[in-house]
Amino acid sequence: MPGPTKAIMALATGLSFLSTREAEVVKCTGEALLGVPRKELGDDFVAAFDRVAAGLEDFLRSDLHKLMLLLNVVTLGRFTRMEVSRRERLLTGWGHSRMPLLRTSFVTLRALCGWSWYSLRKSWPELEFPGETIGREHELPTLLFGKSPWTPPGSKPDARLPWLTPEEKIG
Repeated sequence: MPGPTKAIMALATGLSFLSTREAEVVKCTGEALLGVPRKELGDDFVAAFDRVAAGLEDFLRSDLHKLMLLLNVVTLGRFTRMEVSRRERLLTGWGHSRMPLLRTSFVTLRALCGWSWYSLRKSWPELEFPGETIGREHELPTLLFGKSPWTPPGSKPDARLPWLTPEEKIG
């Protein structure tokens, strides 16, 4: 009996672009490029990577599948079975390669891993990011000492700015 189809596997894993093997490669790549252990990256990192990759144009998605396959070919040794330090050396070597295709592959993987990781809430404390700001605009201070809007000293009311109170209008 043939193995499960990609559509069935996608339903089982919740991924629309990556296969199960590719998901493991993504975790290993994230671990090597971001320095975050695979367990900490978790399935939500893979899901974020999958969402970004699924939104790419067809030819880029095809190239990304080939790149995932290249990372896991037997001649190099399975990427998912390598020590983290060996993965780091391999990817860094691609980044410094004389071959433009390998450098492009490295930059692509680094960008996708970075975007996927830093879009997750669990990475925000590391960035000291205050969190989502939509709906909190009134709570956030402006650049001018927490006053909003700023009124220069000695200003007069301005009819061109009807949303300002009379005290705030500029003359």
